[in-house]
Amino acid sequence: MAEVPVKSNKDEINRVYVILGTSHDIQWTGGAPSPSVRKVIDGLKSTIRGLIVKYEVKLIAEETLGPNCPPTVAREIAIDENICYREIDMPRDELEAAGIREETDRRYQSSLSTSPNTEIRLCRADDIRENFWLDKIEGTKATPVLVVCGWAHTGFLARKVRARNCVVAKDIYFPPFLRERIIECDP
Repeated sequence: MAEVPVKSNKDEINRVYVILGTSHDIQWTGGAPSPSVRKVIDGLKSTIRGLIVKYEVKLIAEETLGPNCPPTVAREIAIDENICYREIDMPRDELEAAGIREETDRRYQSSLSTSPNTEIRLCRADDIRENFWLDKIEGTKATPVLVVCGWAHTGFLARKVRARNCVVAKDIYFPPFLRERIIECDP
């Protein structure tokens, strides 16, 4: 059973978050290159549907590549289940205004990582983006919220949620082995 949000006054609620960290490689619903990858995408679908039921999710908020990205697993499930959906990542103009566009572009233009099991965290840029996501979510009254994001954000985002006096009902990784990967900070 999902935790019930507790109203602290008529204008504030204690928002409940479920944070699902995943690989962007399986986030999209498009044709998978192999049956094994398709099976992993199906596992992500099953995980999302299970979290929706278990925590009675009212909003799915997702880090995506923006409005022109391919359809995502979470977005399609939100439509199927008639659940509110919101893309939460910063658009390019806001990345520019925050002074982090070049830094974030660098992540996608080349592999910053030296190992397939290591993700480089852009500390300043990712902190700004994660706070932006939470601000955008808090602009709604919906709770519980399922946040679908890249796996390297999961623990950092959970700490930010708790610092805002909200509840993290669950932080989960799919596939589960992502929890064991290494995150290095690039200042």
